[in-house]
Amino acid sequence: MSRGLGNLLLQQLDGYALGISKEAHPKLIAAFSDILEKSGYRQPVGETLEAFFERNGDQICLISVKDEASYKLTDTAKAYLRAHGAAIDQLGFRVPWLAFWKQGIIEWEVYGNDQTHRLEKQWEQGDSLGSQVLPVELRMVASDVPGGNLSLVEIGGEKKNHAPNQRGINIVVVDSAFRVKERAIFDTYLTTFHMGMPEVE
Repeated sequence: MSRGLGNLLLQQLDGYALGISKEAHPKLIAAFSDILEKSGYRQPVGETLEAFFERNGDQICLISVKDEASYKLTDTAKAYLRAHGAAIDQLGFRVPWLAFWKQGIIEWEVYGNDQTHRLEKQWEQGDSLGSQVLPVELRMVASDVPGGNLSLVEIGGEKKNHAPNQRGINIVVVDSAFRVKERAIFDTYLTTFHMGMPEVE
């Protein structure tokens, strides 16, 4: 199956646009897995937002929303985030959100509002972010379409965006030296399922 046809199928699966339900036809699941594997994408496809954070409970996660992330954010996901320190009820339609997750807790976050189209924060090496003293420079941006339609995570002064920069909740997992370990995108305008991302080089 071609990548183009695979993308078309993804677009047509309303409610599962970037993931696969366990009830989907086995041949469809196999086709998606084949497309993603050949494209260098990582598994697990279909991981929920809360399962992702459980798996990365002892890690550092840099979180940035691009465009819209509230429409299909489930009550289960909201309850999980609330229980781990997020004021997630502030995440309204097309509201930007930046957050810092460390060892199972949202230690720092900032939300926009319906008049705020862009959030941009920058820290120098040695600054504090939550309980973390930053070993490198860090710049993060979250914005909707009028604000530039961007999710950005730049680390160490390098002009490279480590965020997937796709609609929804973009997450960059780093180690204590802020070396990137994993990237993930949850298009929570359509679904809370995880789309696999290319392996970090």
